[in-house]
Amino acid sequence: MKKQEFPLAQYLLLGLLFVGSCAYQVRATIAAFPGFLGKGSVAWPFIPSYAKGLPHATFVRPEARKAGVAERDILIQVDGKPFTGKVVFGEAIRTARPGDNLLVAVESPNTHTERTLAIPLAAASATLNWTVAFVVMLKVVMPAFNIALGFWVAFVRPRDIAAWLLLGVLLGLSNLFSAGTESWGWGVRDLGTFYFATANELWAICMLYFGLYFPEPFPPGRARAWVWLATKVIVPLLVIDAVVEVVVEIGSVENYASVARLDGFWQHFSPFWFFTSGPR
Repeated sequence: MKKQEFPLAQYLLLGLLFVGSCAYQVRATIAAFPGFLGKGSVAWPFIPSYAKGLPHATFVRPEARKAGVAERDILIQVDGKPFTGKVVFGEAIRTARPGDNLLVAVESPNTHTERTLAIPLAAASATLNWTVAFVVMLKVVMPAFNIALGFWVAFVRPRDIAAWLLLGVLLGLSNLFSAGTESWGWGVRDLGTFYFATANELWAICMLYFGLYFPEPFPPGRARAWVWLATKVIVPLLVIDAVVEVVVEIGSVENYASVARLDGFWQHFSPFWFFTSGPR
């Protein structure tokens, strides 16, 4: 039997992915629990999110509601700067300290009346309770388990395509929640956004191929039409969708105007992506 060569390339790639995944997960954990791990951090008064080409305030906290911000209000300015991308909000939060006021200009989607509000920023909570414990399970324990399991399987079987597909599936499952990368600072925020968006988008592709190849290759004689459809049509379209979504995600952080047309055009196909790859 011919002796196989040492899979150096596979291990190098695996090592780079492992370092990147762990670095992202550590930073995401700090962002998820700023009260415990981020000294002097403030609680986010709301989460900025783009919908139909407009930035909205979502998951509005009580202090922001008290100041006058309503759910789905359109964001116009943050601390006097036009809201050109999520980074405007992220940088304001990153440099703020408890007790500061965050000045935001918002517009009601119903009345289109612009108003400027001052939101008092509170310190990030550091209280232990059952809700925090549940969040720890979702954002720390589950991702850590998925990363450890996925990389271990790929390490043991570096030449097995099913092992790499399982790794892709588990990395996608470890990134179910946004980590607020817009507040991570220059350069790091784009790397974090790229990793998060890529892991999410590639999940569907890896899951599809994992179903075809595990525990053994899908018998093409039984479903040739399905195999052809999956490999020749669905996967190429999912790859295109993944590239577009990653570009749009990074653009929405840095400067949404640069990807606005692409995002608007791609949203016309959102029902198709929902049925082919599941909810985003």
